Amino acid sequence: IIELDPKDAKAYCYRGAVKVLIQDFQGAIADYTKAIEIYPEYERAYYKRGILKVELEDYQAAIADYNKAIELDDPKNIEVYYERGFAKAQLEDYQGAVADFSKLNPENAAKNTNIRDSANYYLNLSIDALAKFTPKEKEIICKELDFCEMNNYALIKEFEQHYSNDRGKTKDILVDYLGKIVYYTKSIEIDSKDAVYLYWNRGLTKYTLHNYPGAIADYNKVIELDPKDVKAYYNRGLAKYKLEDYSGAIADYVKAIELNPEDIGINAKKIKDLGAFLVVIADYTKAIELDPKDVKAYYNRGLVKANILGHRGAMADFSKVIELDPKDAKAYYNRGLAKLELGQKDSGCLDLSKAGVLGNAEAYEMISKHCK
Repeated sequence: IIELDPKDAKAYCYRGAVKVLIQDFQGAIADYTKAIEIYPEYERAYYKRGILKVELEDYQAAIADYNKAIELDDPKNIEVYYERGFAKAQLEDYQGAVADFSKLNPENAAKNTNIRDSANYYLNLSIDALAKFTPKEKEIICKELDFCEMNNYALIKEFEQHYSNDRGKTKDILVDYLGKIVYYTKSIEIDSKDAVYLYWNRGLTKYTLHNYPGAIADYNKVIELDPKDVKAYYNRGLAKYKLEDYSGAIADYVKAIELNPEDIGINAKKIKDLGAFLVVIADYTKAIELDPKDVKAYYNRGLVKANILGHRGAMADFSKVIELDPKDAKAYYNRGLAKLELGQKDSGCLDLSKAGVLGNAEAYEMISKHCK
């Protein structure tokens, strides 16, 4: 059909759907994109392309496609609101996810009960916690933590997971930490004699609240005032590590060891091992630069990243392997495990199922444990 009529947008869309069935996601995206070029108001092509971008974990691009689909066909395709809400939830935009889920009819709403309820919970907890503070104190919290009235649900979610197993206690603990930020900030403004102590503890509190750039800024100030503060270098290194500034983290760890080689709290072996991992990652990255289709290099780099960066850092490499070789069972298996670790159960179980179909027996063991 396309040979007979190269401007048949529907033909490209249909061919894209067929490519999806054989896991050729990039080919399908190319066809949907061509359909849109021919007919820029083709709502279905935007919607289908958005779904594939979610599959490839390009959530921002997916949301852009869903926005266009809604603009062209609102409110006929109610399902697009669910898909956009899911993508927003993956980016931890819970407020936006709640807004989209609220547009669904009861039948579709049943799909997203857990996500919607979780989003509402974190949204309300943010508002309730800040309600304990005066307007001036809220300004301090917003400035120092970027924790304002309607954001940072991701921070609360991680905070709860790390510091309280009881949702009833989470708000009180969170309020306590936010109060510390207010106290240290006010004290810094009026007490220069204890500045090192105050910046040090505010940096530690920011680190606890997952504001790593803010923690680094405070530890910078500590080091400026006291260049021999061992723990300031070490803690700044921890914050840099969280931001994936590994060379910066190693430099701070090394400086801390130079200042106090006997400090048992600073693990020299761990630092040495981290440096070795980074060298291996650099080698695989160089191999990929020389051959952008080196499947083995992407896969092995993903495995190394999973060891030192956590699963989120590895997923992009496993996804690239799947893009280059849609029949790589090990890549589906490892991406599935990564998604499960990150709480993406449905998507992770789908990857494990695909790995099993492609011949990975271990995948079925993991499905029996985690996908019931």
